[in-house]
Amino acid sequence: MALSLTCKAHALDELSLILLIENELTRCHGVQTIKKATSLWRKVYRNSLLKRWMNRNDTTTDEPIRVTRQMLSETVYHCFEVMFHKMLRAVPEFECLRMVSDPGDNGWPLIHSVVSSGNSEAIRAILDHCPESERSQVATFQDNYLNRTVLHCAAESGNIECIKLILSYHPESEYSRAVRSQDKMGATVLHCVARSGNLECIKLVLDHYPESERLQAVSTQGTNGETVLHMVARSGNCESLEAILALYPKAQHLQVEGPYCIMLPVQTILSVSTRF
Repeated sequence: MALSLTCKAHALDELSLILLIENELTRCHGVQTIKKATSLWRKVYRNSLLKRWMNRNDTTTDEPIRVTRQMLSETVYHCFEVMFHKMLRAVPEFECLRMVSDPGDNGWPLIHSVVSSGNSEAIRAILDHCPESERSQVATFQDNYLNRTVLHCAAESGNIECIKLILSYHPESEYSRAVRSQDKMGATVLHCVARSGNLECIKLVLDHYPESERLQAVSTQGTNGETVLHMVARSGNCESLEAILALYPKAQHLQVEGPYCIMLPVQTILSVSTRF
């Protein structure tokens, strides 16, 4: 009765409200009131793919509900973790690799989108659902658009658990090659992790370079002329910037090369330089 009254008062059907709870919108979206939840749900409910999945138990139609790559993408975009896991379980195991590597309309494979979100549980769910023989292939997949690997995306998310998880599916002998891999913009995994500014993640990736090669690694320019120093400086994380600057000879600490140096946050550079 209480559920029916709540739904009537806010122009929601009971299925919608149940799914709001089921998909933990309060936790995922910070929805704290029924008014905010209603507004969000009305926006989402217009999506025909999600609506079709919500009504999957409708016995009035004989049309089977088949999970598509686009449906999974929508759940990732809206951060509906519970729905994502349920949809993924509905995908036949033998179709999992094709589904997660499908570039979709924007040329971005589903596995790259999930990893970029930094959601390690969703990544683990995908890898666990794939046949064991294909898991390494999924974790090392490279898109055809920018030649970015899954590890590039994990690094950019700034989630250390995500990076460790993806690395764990590489042979240990391949770690060094994996972090050196460059996309079409010349960006390595180190460039990507520098964008996040996460010091722990930066150290994790740097640890896979011999000490004698680390200065060269952070000085390597992408096609746009930017180095790791540029990217970590733009993140605004003073501790991370200090760690990168420590790899340079002291005389070079204030030298920031490249055509984009004017875009760096000067106050960040100055605050760090006073420590040396």
